[in-house]
Amino acid sequence: MVLVLTGCGTVHFYSQVVRGQMQIWRSERPIKEVIADPTTTARLKGKLELILKARQFAEHELNLPADENYLLYADLHREHVVWNVYAAPELSLTPKSWWYPFAGRSTYRGYFSEKDAKEFAGKLAKKNLDVYFEGIDAYSTLGW
Repeated sequence: MVLVLTGCGTVHFYSQVVRGQMQIWRSERPIKEVIADPTTTARLKGKLELILKARQFAEHELNLPADENYLLYADLHREHVVWNVYAAPELSLTPKSWWYPFAGRSTYRGYFSEKDAKEFAGKLAKKNLDVYFEGIDAYSTLGW
């Protein structure tokens, strides 16, 4: 029944979202643990230490709540975390938008696979939409 009501494309989209998020959760490690790991490169250690300093500055100097945010790191062994696809009608500045449960309406569609993002962008281009997609280096569940 779900397939009939939502369509195969929608089921494929949400299943890749679930798989991608599960991969992140399986790969996460506390930043302090990654920094202490002797196999971690000096470059990555420097970036992670900067994150901890930025958290401390935000909390102590700006009085922002740091809570448990930005304390985990996940190495996904790929160039980007997600690839976002954006589209607009030809010669228009009004972006196409999609509606998502929990998140609401957004002007991009995110994929954990570059191949899937390219395929979706191609489908939109065949509908005479102007399409752009890019790799995104950071990802948040926005508190979910």
